[in-house]
Amino acid sequence: MAQTVRTSGTARPGITRRKRRAIVIATLVVFLSLSGLYLEFAWDRYRKSLSTEAVMLAQSMKSLLHPEHIAGFAGNESDVVNPEYEMTKDSLIRLVDTANPIRFAYLFGERDGQMVFLLDSEPPESEDYSPPGQVYTEATEEDWRPFRTGETILTAPASDRWGTWISALVPVTDPVTGQIIAVLGIDYSADEWNLRLWNQMIPDFAIVACLLAIWAALLYTWSRHLALREASRQLAIDEALYHSVFDQAPIGIAVVNDKSFAVQDELGHVSINPMFERILGRQLDVLEEVRWPDITHPDDLQADIDLFDQFKAGEITDYALEKRFVRPDGSSVWTHMKVSPFLGGSAAQSMHLCLIEDISRRKAAEDSLRESERSKTLLLANIPGMAYRSDFDRDRTMRFVSSGCYALTGCTHESLLRNKNNTFIEVIAPEYREQVWSEWKKAVADKAPFDLEYEIVTADGNCKWVWEIGEGVYNEQGDVEALE
Repeated sequence: MAQTVRTSGTARPGITRRKRRAIVIATLVVFLSLSGLYLEFAWDRYRKSLSTEAVMLAQSMKSLLHPEHIAGFAGNESDVVNPEYEMTKDSLIRLVDTANPIRFAYLFGERDGQMVFLLDSEPPESEDYSPPGQVYTEATEEDWRPFRTGETILTAPASDRWGTWISALVPVTDPVTGQIIAVLGIDYSADEWNLRLWNQMIPDFAIVACLLAIWAALLYTWSRHLALREASRQLAIDEALYHSVFDQAPIGIAVVNDKSFAVQDELGHVSINPMFERILGRQLDVLEEVRWPDITHPDDLQADIDLFDQFKAGEITDYALEKRFVRPDGSSVWTHMKVSPFLGGSAAQSMHLCLIEDISRRKAAEDSLRESERSKTLLLANIPGMAYRSDFDRDRTMRFVSSGCYALTGCTHESLLRNKNNTFIEVIAPEYREQVWSEWKKAVADKAPFDLEYEIVTADGNCKWVWEIGEGVYNEQGDVEALE
């Protein structure tokens, strides 16, 4: 909507060239300062995010190791025939293979005041392999910190014989004595680490570049506007702003007369902006010959008509809805449409303003999200075994059970939900019920993962051995809310 304001009398003096230059320099300095602060903040945010991710990954890996096995390592070549050594080494190899940014994973130990490798993730034939007992001569004071303080740390970039690395170091403690028996380390290439940071910064640089382009475009438009005002003081500022906003707006704007698009002759100027034409796929001369109900998708027409009738009757002052328009090629475009009164002279009484925004991408994203949710649900329903979410009570009252429970227990998931026909505790063999419940209580109290093999009795009376792994779900106060 716009109202033309006529100017009269003596025209206002233009902005001098010196003042214009001062404004440009001032805005550029402010823009660059704010951009620098924003980029610094973004870099720090991404750096902290990567650091947290690396530390959490190392801590997660540590939780899968067996301290009792590590405590038995001698820290020399005799360990290689130890089954526990092979099992732990395989775990580190799998970690490196699955976690792409990680280059090395290893266990450090302290022997005779020196830091030595207990094992690493490299196969023996690798030139980067470190045999048990190899002294890490490049150890720094920072590398010793986890041994001395028990802290989990992420080191600054440091170089050794293998390259330059950023390392996450997590102490491994003896569960009985509480003493630090080893340190788990995972290495990230410093170059790849920084490259990941720079890659994450690309959208932020793009934002700054876009803002700079917008600033330059606005500056150019402003300069042209001043030049035109100096050449012809008769050009009203409001008229210039009207055309700038109307023609360059990122949303479609049209003046509509009842159910037809207003023609140029009725208003004395263009009544439909380029974005409106682009969204609907029709030029101005075509739109002036059609009625909007004729190009509205049939499934959305009645809802639009109902709201429009209320609007014309004065029952509502404006309305908005999501609807589809039909383009000339038969395709549909989703839009968010806003209808409001057109404020003008007497000729505007029967007219209204229609604003539309193309939301086809958002709709496509929503459809994609729904399909993703459907796929995840289907996947969960077809995984072997049984997935569940239950209350933390003795009966293990089920809130969700995957359909795989039938093949495992002989009970349908409907019968287990909310203990409708069966409780999960009844499925567990009687001699294991107390043990299972005690282990779950211990896991919740320690906020540790649950891992137990036990026997169940199926609905048809058969006995099966099952392996259950899970963990508690906790709220912000640390209280358990459910078991998964």
